Amino acid sequence: MKPFSRRLRDDYAVRRARVILLVLVAGVVISGALRATQRDLTRTTSPTTSTTTPAPVATPASVIRVMFPSETPVRAHPGDLIELSVRSATPDIAKIVALGVSVPVGPGVPGTTTFRAGAPGDYAVTLDLAESDAGVLQIADAR
Repeated sequence: MKPFSRRLRDDYAVRRARVILLVLVAGVVISGALRATQRDLTRTTSPTTSTTTPAPVATPASVIRVMFPSETPVRAHPGDLIELSVRSATPDIAKIVALGVSVPVGPGVPGTTTFRAGAPGDYAVTLDLAESDAGVLQIADAR
C-alpha cells in the first residue's frame, strides 16, 4: 500500500493530466469548426447555367415623399421607398410602431427617415410623447 502523501500526489497528477487532455480536445474541436467555417466561406459555387428565357425584370419601386402631419392618408405599395418627414413644434418621437420605424422630431430637428414599404395595411404615424396621431400611411396590395 502506498503512503497517503504519494497517493495524493498521484491523484493530483491524474487530475492535471485530465484537464490538459480536455483543453487539448477542446482546442482541436474549435480549430476544426473554424477551419470548416473558413472553407465554407471560400468555397466557390458552380457556375450557373443559362436558360433560353431571360429572367423577369423587376419594375423599379417608386419613391414616395411623405410629409406628416397630414389629414389625408398617404398611399404607397409594397416595395416602394418611402421618405418620411414629420414636423412637430415640440421635441418628440414620430413612430410607425407596426413597421418598427421611429425618428426624433422637433423644432430644428429634421424628422426624416427612409424605409421600404412592407406588407399591405393601414399604419398610424404617431407622436409618442404627445400621444397624438400625425396621420396614416396606407400600403395597398396592387398597383
